[in-house]
Amino acid sequence: MQTQVTVKIKNASITNMQKHDLHQLHLQKVEHIESYHSSDIAGRLLNGVTDAQTGVNDKLLAFITNALQIMMAMVYFRWLSLPLTLGLVSRSDSRR
Repeated sequence: MQTQVTVKIKNASITNMQKHDLHQLHLQKVEHIESYHSSDIAGRLLNGVTDAQTGVNDKLLAFITNALQIMMAMVYFRWLSLPLTLGLVSRSDSRR
C-alpha cells in the first residue's frame, strides 16, 4: 500500500510541475523560445523536471515516513508505560 501511495504522489507532483513549466513556457515570447533547440526544451521538460521532482519527493516522503514512525513509537511507548515514556523523552532532550 505504501508503494502505491508513493507512486501516486510522485506521479501527481511530477505532472503538476510539468504543467507549471509548460504554462510558463507558453507565456514566453516567441523570440526567446526560438533561441533554444526544440529537443533542449523537450529534454528539460521531461527529464529535468522528473529528476528534480523525484529528489524532492524522495526526501519529503522519507521525512514523512520517519515522522510517522516516531509518532507511532511514542504512542506505543505511552501505551506500555507513561512514566517510562516521559523519562525516555526527557532523557533524550537532556543530552543535547
